[in-house]
Amino acid sequence: MFGNLSALRALRLLRLLSVVPAFQTITEALIRAATGAAAVFGLLGLVLSVFALLSSKLFGSVVPHLYGNFHTSLLTHFQMMVFDNWRDIVNSTVEQTGVWAQWYIMGASTITGFILVSLLIGVIIDSLNIKHSKDADH
Repeated sequence: MFGNLSALRALRLLRLLSVVPAFQTITEALIRAATGAAAVFGLLGLVLSVFALLSSKLFGSVVPHLYGNFHTSLLTHFQMMVFDNWRDIVNSTVEQTGVWAQWYIMGASTITGFILVSLLIGVIIDSLNIKHSKDADH
């Protein structure tokens, strides 16, 4: 009736999150960091949207397969943020528009790929530090 239940048995491994103290600490810290992480994700979405709009206006007519509309440009900027196929995106854009686009792409990648992702990591680390300080007080 339910098919193969072995996949459901794998969910039993999630009990390790409550049994092993190290996993429990990390899980509680991630839950505590959820509101800060949501704010960082909101900021990241806003910044990616601004860069996608700018890029579609600046490069959309010249490099339409990367920046032709907002959605394509947003996907391109997400790829640049995670450095997926980054070299091909830069080379394709610079070939069509000129070297000045390289500086624009490096700035956008730095802001989204390093600064905002580092901010997210900082929120999680701060939550872990708070958890450890509370544990030390008790």
